[in-house]
Amino acid sequence: PTFGEVTATADGFTAPITNYDSPTYTWGVTLPDGAPGSASIGLVEGVTSVIVTGLDPDEEATATVTTTRGGYADGSAEVTSNSLNDALVPTFGPVIRTAGGFTSVLTDYDSFYTWGLSTSAGSVSRQNIGGQETVVVTGLDPNSSATVTVTTTHPEYATGSATVAGTSLLAAVTPVLGTPVATADGFTVVIDNYESPAYTWGATITSDPVPAGATAVVGSDGVLTVAGLAPDVTVTVTVTASGTDRATGSAPVTGTSLLAALVPTCGEVTATADGGTAPITNYDSPTYTWGVT
Repeated sequence: PTFGEVTATADGFTAPITNYDSPTYTWGVTLPDGAPGSASIGLVEGVTSVIVTGLDPDEEATATVTTTRGGYADGSAEVTSNSLNDALVPTFGPVIRTAGGFTSVLTDYDSFYTWGLSTSAGSVSRQNIGGQETVVVTGLDPNSSATVTVTTTHPEYATGSATVAGTSLLAAVTPVLGTPVATADGFTVVIDNYESPAYTWGATITSDPVPAGATAVVGSDGVLTVAGLAPDVTVTVTVTASGTDRATGSAPVTGTSLLAALVPTCGEVTATADGGTAPITNYDSPTYTWGVT
């Protein structure tokens, strides 16, 4: 018997028999008495081969192949090889839900191996996030699940495989904002779909630059209050709504504070028999509506 190139497997090895001739010859294969594993002759990708199985990782075995035929001397040859080294089975950190999928850190990542990924839904990639190789699933609908299969391969090692499953976040709640109402130092906006404590609400002034001293707060009454603006200043505020296992929704609103007040100024007061008079030195009508109490 003569053999082609030996191929190691996870629990043994195979070797094609390059001069296989049957039924002209009767073929046999054995392992030494007491040796681990088992040996047989069979087809591997359509080629008759020696097949050794049942070995531990990186364990050696020697198979003896024999040929017999009436009127011919018996033939015999040995083929020796090792099984592959033990597989690296991927392990994962906690699954973190995201707006369109989920992430999970590969806790035993080693660039010595070639890593493969496939997913049952959406799309999957491996990304370095914060210095850690991470499985990233995207493209899922809200609150949808996917299972990712991760494999590790190396020519001298068995193939490792493991799965990780996760679910994307629930759909975001987008704030529905009313019309801004100007105030002396800002403005207010009613959030029409405000709901608490089901959702956590936030507000951030996103204008650049942010006016010094300006604030934006969502109150327990569902009203956004912007304060700390100088007269006639316009800013844009982003309102957010978040919840447990839910994507964060956001919406912008732009408002302007009132123009500066006209403060009445009075001239010299003149006493009268039953009161007094004072001229208003900056009186302007009908631009302003005037009142006195």
